[in-house]
Amino acid sequence: MNCATTDNQRAIEYYQRAGEMGDANSFYTLAVMYKNGNGVSHNPQKVAEYYTKTNDMGFSADNWDVCNH
Repeated sequence: MNCATTDNQRAIEYYQRAGEMGDANSFYTLAVMYKNGNGVSHNPQKVAEYYTKTNDMGFSADNWDVCNH
C-alpha cells in the first residue's frame, strides 16, 4: 500500500467532511488540489464544483485564488 495515496485519500475525505460542516476553506482547498493536481488527478469539473460550493457559502473563491497565488 502506498502511504502517500492513502494520506491523500484521507485528506480529501476530511476536507469534504469539513466543507459539509460549513468550512468554506476546506472546499476551497479541494478546488485548489483538483486545479493543480496535488494528490489527485487534475479535474476541471471538480474545480468548478468546489469553487461553486465555496461561493455558495458566501466566500469568493476567485478573490482567494488571486490572493493566494
